[in-house]
Amino acid sequence: MNTVIHKFRLIGHDTQVELPESAVVRHVAEHRGDYCIWAQLDPTARHVLRRFCVYATGETMEENSKRKFVGTFLSHGGALVWHVFEEPLR
Repeated sequence: MNTVIHKFRLIGHDTQVELPESAVVRHVAEHRGDYCIWAQLDPTARHVLRRFCVYATGETMEENSKRKFVGTFLSHGGALVWHVFEEPLR
């Protein structure tokens, strides 16, 4: 199986992204003003909707045992710190 890394924009606090269930998020960062994830995936695999949520440091989050931490990134020259989690679709 050959894999590639693709970039996906996160829009707002809660974004649904279509990518394979087996895709692995490798990096999160601000890129050219957008909040993004980079995922390694098999482009021929069946795609599904996956949900990613962005939380600011200090922001209250509902308890959710199925939430999976993806990564942390800085924006605005390091003034803001954001944390990305994958959450089950409702």
